[in-house]
Amino acid sequence: HIFTSRSTQFTMVNKMLAILPLCIFLFTTPPNFTSACTCSLSQDGFPTPHVDLSLKCSNCSEIPTYPNASSITQLDLGGNPLVHLTSNTFSKKGFVSLKKINLSNCRIPDIDQDAFLGLQIIDHLDLSYNSLSSIYLNTTAVKTLNLRGNPIKNLEFNKHHLNEIDLSNCSLDRIPSNRPFLSSSLKRINLDSNKLTTLPWSEVRATGMRHISLKDNPWRCDCHMNFLRQHLRNVYHINIVDDVVCDSPRKLKGLGLDSITDEIMDELPCPLQITEMARVKIEDRIMVNCWIQGRPQPVVQWHQGTVDVGNLLQSQHAKPTFINMATGKPYPYHWKSTLEILPNSSAYKGPWTFWCTAQNQFDTAREQITVTPPRPLEHIYLQMTTPAPKIASGERIPIVSSPNQVVSSTQRPSIVTFLKTEPILHPPISISNDFQEDMSPTTADDPFMRQMSRVICTIVVISLLIVSW
Repeated sequence: HIFTSRSTQFTMVNKMLAILPLCIFLFTTPPNFTSACTCSLSQDGFPTPHVDLSLKCSNCSEIPTYPNASSITQLDLGGNPLVHLTSNTFSKKGFVSLKKINLSNCRIPDIDQDAFLGLQIIDHLDLSYNSLSSIYLNTTAVKTLNLRGNPIKNLEFNKHHLNEIDLSNCSLDRIPSNRPFLSSSLKRINLDSNKLTTLPWSEVRATGMRHISLKDNPWRCDCHMNFLRQHLRNVYHINIVDDVVCDSPRKLKGLGLDSITDEIMDELPCPLQITEMARVKIEDRIMVNCWIQGRPQPVVQWHQGTVDVGNLLQSQHAKPTFINMATGKPYPYHWKSTLEILPNSSAYKGPWTFWCTAQNQFDTAREQITVTPPRPLEHIYLQMTTPAPKIASGERIPIVSSPNQVVSSTQRPSIVTFLKTEPILHPPISISNDFQEDMSPTTADDPFMRQMSRVICTIVVISLLIVSW
């Protein structure tokens, strides 16, 4: 009995070893229970040469190959596991006439910026509910772009064609830095269900805009919201009071814009922020500029070296810098302050670190800038090495700064003065008469010539006497 049991065990082990390679293959190969990529064709309207042919595909991991792909105008690939769209991915498969493309819910993490190259103007591109954090469509003309449900951070598109964009439910906490809403063709913007707390009016200046949706965002009702409300109402005749509910500040939390009076809105503050500092040199003056954003109007103090009372150079109200084109009045939000340093001032001696401090009753902002000090003016005196001789009218006298350099002049001052802003890097310059004797013409006033004339006259007289004798 024991012998039979052991034989059975050996038989089972042998069978298991026999099927071991198959088990390894099954465990290491991912299962694929889906069927092959299939597509179905439909058409909108009656069969005519200009009918829109629509192709819907399922179970596709890449753009499918289809006969007469060039005649397809609508391609629906929604829900297909398209991991990546490479360059020219549609035109390579012959889809060159597409006007409407559905790529929603395809789990796409990124798209090559030339993926749609080869296509003409796309009327509708649906990329909703993918995993796109960046989308670049500069080389593609799209009229309607749906990016709903993507974690968008970077966005670029052809601003000459886009009419409508949907960025709802994208977890946006700020507008992309390249200011995408300044397009001249953009008419409709959907920013519902994001994490936006503010939207500066200067970021929404699409000249043809007709509608903007701002619902379900945790808005901070400050001066930005007031400016945005005024801008949209006065320029585009768009009313957003029904969309916006304040999440902060605390005293306005839960209130809609429609329930806040204009008097309260006009007094809403904004945090102070110094956006830029720059130094400008005009002749011998130094000017340092400080640009500020915030509300109410800040007082700006300029300090030199350190922020101490003893180092205070200037205190003044900042000046508005931005004009509302609709009203012709300056916006009480963008400010500028300028510190001017003159050569005869004590600040001109340094140190050359300056602090700009902006302050109002709600906030304080401070930034510093270190500038390159100007080089002081230097006087260079050119002393003549020999007394200047008398110069005949029109005579040119060389001014020599080195044996190999000759500069001509029609005058010969005793001392020549130059203003210089850099250290002297050459030997002292002298003015010499070394070349005077060689270059100036001979004249009758020369003593040697007078003596020679006398000798010649004497010889001539003696010769004449001998001949006459």
